[in-house]
Amino acid sequence: MNYKDLLGLVAIGEDSSCQFKTNVHNVNSLASEMAAFANSEGGIIFIGVADDGSIPGLSREDVNRINQIISNAASQLVRSPLAVHTENVAMEDGSIVIVLTIQKGIDKPYFDKNGVIWLKVGADKRRVNSKEAMSFIQRNLHKVQAGRGVNAPGIPEIPLLVFEELLVNALVHRDYLISAPIRLFVFDNRIEIVSPGHLPNNLTVEKIRVGNSNIRNPILVSHVAKGLLPYRGLGSGIKRALEAWPKIDFTDDREGCLFTATVDRPEIKSSVKTEEEVLTILSKRPETTISELAETFGLTTRAVEKQIARLREDGLLRRVGPKKGGHWEVLGRKG
Repeated sequence: MNYKDLLGLVAIGEDSSCQFKTNVHNVNSLASEMAAFANSEGGIIFIGVADDGSIPGLSREDVNRINQIISNAASQLVRSPLAVHTENVAMEDGSIVIVLTIQKGIDKPYFDKNGVIWLKVGADKRRVNSKEAMSFIQRNLHKVQAGRGVNAPGIPEIPLLVFEELLVNALVHRDYLISAPIRLFVFDNRIEIVSPGHLPNNLTVEKIRVGNSNIRNPILVSHVAKGLLPYRGLGSGIKRALEAWPKIDFTDDREGCLFTATVDRPEIKSSVKTEEEVLTILSKRPETTISELAETFGLTTRAVEKQIARLREDGLLRRVGPKKGGHWEVLGRKG
């Protein structure tokens, strides 16, 4: 690429295949940009060009430093490693612009060092990560004892496979042309996963319930299992989720351009019974914390705090000493 070619490309501005950077100092940030281009259609990063299209350029010292950053990012901080091409183009004032070319990847999807997939959306990039959402759901699911003792670890109120399938489905089939995140809402009686974009083409809720599907993002469909959640085949995730937990409703909002999966939660056991068990545990282990009680009963800390508050209001429980280092004193029992 010569000076005149570079000026012509810069004059067009940034888009999904072209990006400007005045300088580069953060190797992790560059790695995510490179992964985003490789996961899309490839592209060029002009280093030494400002966002407004002006060209301050780089010194020779900057060029040496940045080329080392590029090498490290491509070979060590992107999975799978990328083969990229760099070219130094001299400006009239003696400065240099690095033209970094990233080809469309052949081993998609590519991840940064944290296991996050990035995709280009126009001149920006979008983060794709369902591990965090899965962790959030697990933290907020109730645990049920299922006939086990009070001190035995409980099992999730809803099989985790249900959310694995629904989250991967949301990740793979969402509309990435819409600048909006996948949203997750946890309510007392339900959990909602809301994806940007309605069902594509002639697909309907009735069809996806029986296993029909339509590939919206082929980049992710064939290789999404490479480091993310389990993906067990096109069109079968919704069926598996329904087999594991039939109480799931789907809403295809074509006007609002949203698709929502609503998972109904089971009713938790009587709070009165749980409060009795809380008193039993605290009478035996007064130093037990609210977090430990929440883990024991498979409840959120907020739910346990409410029960503790009711027991204190009823005069059955009081706190002795500070929050940290104190203990509970049971003053009475239910009934």
